[in-house]
Amino acid sequence: AFQSGDVVMNPKPNGAPSDPDQGYQSAQRHRTFFVSEGVATKLSACTSGFTIQAFVRPWFPFQGNDRTGNMIVGLSNSEGMSSVANPNFGLFQTGDSGAEAATLMVRTGASTASSQSSVTGAYTSVRQGEAPGRYSELIATQEPSGVLTVYVNRIPRSSVQSVRPSFAPNAKLVVGNELVPLTVANGQTNVDQQRNWSGEIRHLAIYCRGFTRAEIVGALEESKIKAEVVNPSNSPISSARQDARRMIERLSGSLVPIDHPMVARVEEKLLRNDRVGAAKTLLATMRPANRGILDF
Repeated sequence: AFQSGDVVMNPKPNGAPSDPDQGYQSAQRHRTFFVSEGVATKLSACTSGFTIQAFVRPWFPFQGNDRTGNMIVGLSNSEGMSSVANPNFGLFQTGDSGAEAATLMVRTGASTASSQSSVTGAYTSVRQGEAPGRYSELIATQEPSGVLTVYVNRIPRSSVQSVRPSFAPNAKLVVGNELVPLTVANGQTNVDQQRNWSGEIRHLAIYCRGFTRAEIVGALEESKIKAEVVNPSNSPISSARQDARRMIERLSGSLVPIDHPMVARVEEKLLRNDRVGAAKTLLATMRPANRGILDF
Protein backbone atom coordinates (compact mmCIF):
# COMPACT_ATOMS: atom_id res chain seq x y z
CA ALA A 1 0.00 0.00 0.00
CA PHE A 2 2.79 2.42 0.88
CA GLN A 3 6.30 2.17 -0.55
CA SER A 4 8.08 5.21 0.82
CA GLY A 5 7.68 8.26 2.98
CA ASP A 6 5.91 8.63 6.30
CA VAL A 7 2.15 8.30 6.71
CA VAL A 8 0.87 9.88 9.92
CA MET A 9 -2.61 8.88 11.01
CA ASN A 10 -4.81 9.97 13.88
CA PRO A 11 -2.11 12.26 15.29
CA LYS A 12 -2.42 13.11 18.94
CA PRO A 13 -3.36 16.70 19.79
CA ASN A 14 -1.49 18.44 22.56
CA GLY A 15 -2.82 17.22 25.88
CA ALA A 16 -2.79 19.29 29.02
CA PRO A 17 0.53 19.08 30.92
CA SER A 18 -1.37 17.76 33.93
CA ASP A 19 -2.99 15.05 31.82
CA PRO A 20 -0.64 13.88 29.04
CA ASP A 21 -3.02 11.07 28.09
CA GLN A 22 -5.74 13.55 27.15
CA GLY A 23 -4.29 13.67 23.63
CA TYR A 24 -5.08 10.00 23.11
CA GLN A 25 -8.73 10.48 24.04
CA SER A 26 -8.95 13.24 21.41
CA ALA A 27 -7.13 11.12 18.83
CA GLN A 28 -9.89 8.53 19.09
CA ARG A 29 -12.21 10.90 17.24
CA HIS A 30 -10.75 10.34 13.79
CA ARG A 31 -11.96 8.40 10.79
CA THR A 32 -10.31 5.58 8.88
CA PHE A 33 -7.27 6.78 6.95
CA PHE A 34 -7.53 4.53 3.88
CA VAL A 35 -10.28 2.33 2.39
CA SER A 36 -10.09 0.03 -0.64
CA GLU A 37 -12.77 -2.40 -1.79
CA GLY A 38 -10.89 -3.92 -4.74
CA VAL A 39 -7.80 -4.88 -2.75
CA ALA A 40 -9.94 -6.51 -0.06
CA THR A 41 -11.72 -8.65 -2.66
CA LYS A 42 -8.39 -9.99 -3.92
CA LEU A 43 -7.01 -10.63 -0.42
CA SER A 44 -10.18 -12.40 0.71
CA ALA A 45 -9.68 -14.86 -2.16
CA CYS A 46 -6.13 -15.81 -1.15
CA THR A 47 -5.97 -19.59 -0.76
CA SER A 48 -2.41 -19.96 0.55
CA GLY A 49 -2.54 -17.51 3.43
CA PHE A 50 -1.42 -13.88 3.55
CA THR A 51 1.40 -11.78 4.95
CA ILE A 52 1.37 -8.22 6.31
CA GLN A 53 4.62 -6.28 6.62
CA ALA A 54 4.72 -2.80 8.15
CA PHE A 55 7.30 -0.45 9.64
CA VAL A 56 5.48 1.48 12.34
CA ARG A 57 6.14 4.00 15.08
CA PRO A 58 3.15 4.17 17.47
CA TRP A 59 2.32 7.46 19.14
CA PHE A 60 0.84 5.89 22.26
CA PRO A 61 1.95 2.89 24.30
CA PHE A 62 -1.46 1.78 25.54
CA GLN A 63 -3.61 1.72 22.43
CA GLY A 64 -6.52 -0.63 22.86
CA ASN A 65 -5.80 -2.70 25.94
CA ASP A 66 -9.03 -4.66 25.48
CA ARG A 67 -9.30 -8.00 23.67
CA THR A 68 -8.86 -6.51 20.21
CA GLY A 69 -6.85 -3.32 20.50
CA ASN A 70 -6.56 -0.63 17.83
CA MET A 71 -6.43 -1.57 14.16
CA ILE A 72 -3.30 -0.76 12.18
CA VAL A 73 -4.55 -2.48 9.02
CA GLY A 74 -7.19 -5.06 8.20
CA LEU A 75 -10.10 -6.30 6.10
CA SER A 76 -13.10 -4.74 7.80
CA ASN A 77 -16.68 -6.02 7.62
CA SER A 78 -18.06 -3.22 9.80
CA GLU A 79 -19.33 -0.77 7.19
CA GLY A 80 -23.01 -0.03 7.75
CA MET A 81 -22.97 -1.76 11.12
CA SER A 82 -23.90 -0.07 14.38
CA SER A 83 -21.02 -1.79 16.17
CA VAL A 84 -17.67 -3.36 15.31
CA ALA A 85 -18.10 -6.57 13.31
CA ASN A 86 -15.73 -9.51 13.09
CA PRO A 87 -13.08 -8.50 10.49
CA ASN A 88 -11.76 -10.99 7.96
CA PHE A 89 -8.37 -10.25 9.43
CA GLY A 90 -6.74 -7.41 11.28
CA LEU A 91 -3.36 -6.40 12.66
CA PHE A 92 -3.81 -4.55 15.94
CA GLN A 93 -1.69 -2.86 18.58
CA THR A 94 -2.66 -4.37 21.92
CA GLY A 95 -1.44 -4.45 25.50
CA ASP A 96 -0.68 -1.93 28.20
CA SER A 97 2.17 0.54 28.56
CA GLY A 98 5.43 -1.36 28.84
CA ALA A 99 3.85 -4.56 27.55
CA GLU A 100 2.77 -3.56 24.05
CA ALA A 101 2.19 -6.26 21.48
CA ALA A 102 1.10 -6.72 17.88
CA THR A 103 -1.90 -9.03 17.49
CA LEU A 104 -3.17 -10.75 14.34
CA MET A 105 -6.86 -11.74 14.34
CA VAL A 106 -8.42 -13.96 11.66
CA ARG A 107 -12.15 -14.54 11.21
CA THR A 108 -13.21 -18.20 11.57
CA GLY A 109 -16.97 -17.67 11.66
CA ALA A 110 -19.72 -15.09 12.01
CA SER A 111 -18.91 -14.54 15.69
CA THR A 112 -15.63 -16.42 16.14
CA ALA A 113 -12.01 -15.58 15.43
CA SER A 114 -8.52 -16.87 16.15
CA SER A 115 -5.72 -14.57 17.22
CA GLN A 116 -2.00 -14.60 17.88
CA SER A 117 0.03 -11.94 19.67
CA SER A 118 3.72 -11.14 19.45
CA VAL A 119 6.07 -11.11 22.39
CA THR A 120 5.16 -8.18 24.64
CA GLY A 121 7.24 -5.05 25.09
CA ALA A 122 9.25 -5.73 21.93
CA TYR A 123 8.81 -2.24 20.48
CA THR A 124 8.65 1.27 21.89
CA SER A 125 5.98 3.92 21.66
CA VAL A 126 5.81 7.69 21.91
CA ARG A 127 4.10 9.42 24.79
CA GLN A 128 3.41 13.08 25.34
CA GLY A 129 6.68 14.97 25.95
CA GLU A 130 9.00 12.09 25.01
CA ALA A 131 11.39 11.94 22.08
CA PRO A 132 10.09 9.81 19.18
CA GLY A 133 10.95 6.14 19.36
CA ARG A 134 12.48 4.10 16.57
CA TYR A 135 10.51 2.39 13.85
CA SER A 136 9.72 -1.27 14.41
CA GLU A 137 9.06 -3.90 11.76
CA LEU A 138 5.85 -5.87 12.21
CA ILE A 139 5.13 -8.99 10.16
CA ALA A 140 1.91 -10.95 10.62
CA THR A 141 1.22 -14.02 8.54
CA GLN A 142 -1.15 -16.89 8.12
CA GLU A 143 1.23 -19.50 6.77
CA PRO A 144 0.13 -21.98 4.06
CA SER A 145 -0.25 -24.55 6.86
CA GLY A 146 -2.76 -22.26 8.59
CA VAL A 147 -0.47 -21.38 11.49
CA LEU A 148 -0.56 -17.73 12.58
CA THR A 149 2.79 -16.07 13.32
CA VAL A 150 3.49 -12.50 14.43
CA TYR A 151 6.99 -11.05 14.30
CA VAL A 152 8.30 -7.87 15.93
CA ASN A 153 11.71 -7.01 14.49
CA ARG A 154 11.94 -10.62 13.26
CA ILE A 155 11.23 -12.10 16.72
CA PRO A 156 8.43 -14.65 16.04
CA ARG A 157 5.62 -16.13 18.06
CA SER A 158 3.29 -18.69 16.46
CA SER A 159 -0.04 -20.31 17.20
CA VAL A 160 0.00 -23.93 18.26
CA GLN A 161 -2.79 -25.01 15.92
CA SER A 162 -3.61 -24.09 12.35
CA VAL A 163 -6.49 -21.76 11.56
CA ARG A 164 -9.19 -22.24 8.93
CA PRO A 165 -10.43 -18.76 7.93
CA SER A 166 -14.05 -18.05 7.09
CA PHE A 167 -14.04 -14.70 5.33
CA ALA A 168 -17.21 -12.68 4.82
CA PRO A 169 -17.88 -11.03 1.43
CA ASN A 170 -17.88 -7.28 0.83
CA ALA A 171 -14.97 -6.56 3.16
CA LYS A 172 -12.81 -3.49 2.62
CA LEU A 173 -9.12 -2.95 3.21
CA VAL A 174 -8.73 -0.29 5.91
CA VAL A 175 -5.80 1.45 7.53
CA GLY A 176 -5.92 3.18 10.89
CA ASN A 177 -9.41 2.31 12.12
CA GLU A 178 -12.49 0.13 11.73
CA LEU A 179 -15.35 1.08 9.40
CA VAL A 180 -17.90 2.12 12.03
CA PRO A 181 -20.04 5.27 12.32
CA LEU A 182 -18.14 8.18 13.83
CA THR A 183 -21.30 9.45 15.55
CA VAL A 184 -24.42 7.86 16.94
CA ALA A 185 -28.04 9.02 16.60
CA ASN A 186 -27.77 11.76 19.21
CA GLY A 187 -24.75 13.29 17.46
CA GLN A 188 -22.25 12.19 20.10
CA THR A 189 -18.87 10.76 19.13
CA ASN A 190 -19.02 6.97 19.00
CA VAL A 191 -15.75 6.47 20.90
CA ASP A 192 -16.55 3.00 22.22
CA GLN A 193 -16.75 1.58 18.70
CA GLN A 194 -13.57 3.23 17.42
CA ARG A 195 -10.39 1.24 16.86
CA ASN A 196 -8.21 4.24 15.95
CA TRP A 197 -4.56 3.42 15.74
CA SER A 198 -2.37 6.49 16.23
CA GLY A 199 1.13 6.57 14.82
CA GLU A 200 3.34 6.59 11.74
CA ILE A 201 3.76 4.04 8.97
CA ARG A 202 6.84 4.15 6.75
CA HIS A 203 6.20 1.02 4.69
CA LEU A 204 3.13 -1.20 4.40
CA ALA A 205 2.77 -4.23 2.13
CA ILE A 206 0.31 -7.12 2.05
CA TYR A 207 1.12 -10.30 0.14
CA CYS A 208 -1.43 -12.83 -1.11
CA ARG A 209 0.68 -15.67 0.27
CA GLY A 210 1.63 -16.85 3.70
CA PHE A 211 5.41 -16.81 4.10
CA THR A 212 6.87 -19.49 6.35
CA ARG A 213 9.10 -18.80 9.33
CA ALA A 214 12.12 -20.10 7.40
CA GLU A 215 11.40 -17.69 4.54
CA ILE A 216 11.03 -14.69 6.85
CA VAL A 217 13.77 -15.42 9.35
CA GLY A 218 15.94 -17.19 6.77
CA ALA A 219 19.36 -18.33 7.83
CA LEU A 220 19.07 -16.36 11.06
CA GLU A 221 16.99 -19.23 12.43
CA GLU A 222 19.64 -21.84 11.66
CA SER A 223 22.85 -19.83 12.06
CA LYS A 224 22.67 -17.23 14.81
CA ILE A 225 26.40 -16.54 14.44
CA LYS A 226 25.82 -14.98 11.02
CA ALA A 227 22.91 -12.85 12.16
CA GLU A 228 23.19 -9.13 11.56
CA VAL A 229 21.36 -6.67 13.77
CA VAL A 230 18.72 -4.67 11.92
CA ASN A 231 18.12 -1.24 13.42
CA PRO A 232 15.19 0.60 11.80
CA SER A 233 16.39 3.98 10.54
CA ASN A 234 14.64 7.32 10.87
CA SER A 235 16.37 8.73 7.78
CA PRO A 236 14.57 9.13 4.42
CA ILE A 237 14.42 6.04 2.21
CA SER A 238 16.00 6.58 -1.21
CA SER A 239 14.62 5.14 -4.43
CA ALA A 240 17.84 3.14 -4.80
CA ARG A 241 17.23 1.56 -1.38
CA GLN A 242 13.73 0.57 -2.46
CA ASP A 243 15.09 -0.90 -5.71
CA ALA A 244 17.70 -2.83 -3.72
CA ARG A 245 15.09 -4.43 -1.49
CA ARG A 246 12.87 -5.33 -4.46
CA MET A 247 15.84 -6.97 -6.17
CA ILE A 248 16.65 -9.02 -3.06
CA GLU A 249 13.07 -10.14 -2.54
CA ARG A 250 12.56 -11.09 -6.18
CA LEU A 251 15.82 -13.06 -6.49
CA SER A 252 15.62 -14.76 -3.11
CA GLY A 253 11.89 -15.08 -2.49
CA SER A 254 12.56 -13.88 1.08
CA LEU A 255 11.24 -10.75 2.75
CA VAL A 256 13.88 -8.36 4.06
CA PRO A 257 13.55 -5.16 6.12
CA ILE A 258 14.44 -1.94 4.35
CA ASP A 259 17.24 -1.28 6.86
CA HIS A 260 18.97 -4.66 6.58
CA PRO A 261 22.74 -4.34 5.97
CA MET A 262 22.42 -6.47 2.82
CA VAL A 263 19.98 -3.94 1.36
CA ALA A 264 22.52 -1.20 2.00
CA ARG A 265 25.26 -3.18 0.25
CA VAL A 266 23.11 -3.79 -2.82
CA GLU A 267 22.06 -0.14 -2.79
CA GLU A 268 25.72 0.95 -3.04
CA LYS A 269 26.08 -1.04 -6.26
CA LEU A 270 22.87 0.38 -7.71
CA LEU A 271 24.00 3.93 -6.96
CA ARG A 272 27.02 3.20 -9.18
CA ASN A 273 24.71 1.87 -11.94
CA ASP A 274 26.24 -1.57 -11.39
CA ARG A 275 23.19 -3.83 -11.47
CA VAL A 276 25.30 -6.87 -12.35
CA GLY A 277 27.52 -6.22 -9.36
CA ALA A 278 24.43 -5.77 -7.18
CA ALA A 279 23.09 -9.15 -8.27
CA LYS A 280 26.47 -10.81 -7.70
CA THR A 281 26.66 -9.29 -4.22
CA LEU A 282 23.30 -10.83 -3.40
CA LEU A 283 23.88 -14.22 -5.04
CA ALA A 284 27.17 -14.62 -3.17
CA THR A 285 25.20 -14.71 0.09
CA MET A 286 22.64 -17.28 -1.06
CA ARG A 287 23.06 -20.99 -0.59
CA PRO A 288 23.65 -22.80 -3.91
CA ALA A 289 21.41 -25.68 -2.81
CA ASN A 290 18.51 -23.40 -2.03
CA ARG A 291 18.38 -20.03 -3.76
CA GLY A 292 15.27 -19.15 -1.77
CA ILE A 293 17.19 -18.94 1.53
CA LEU A 294 19.45 -16.00 2.22
CA ASP A 295 22.61 -16.75 4.20
CA PHE A 296 23.53 -13.32 5.57
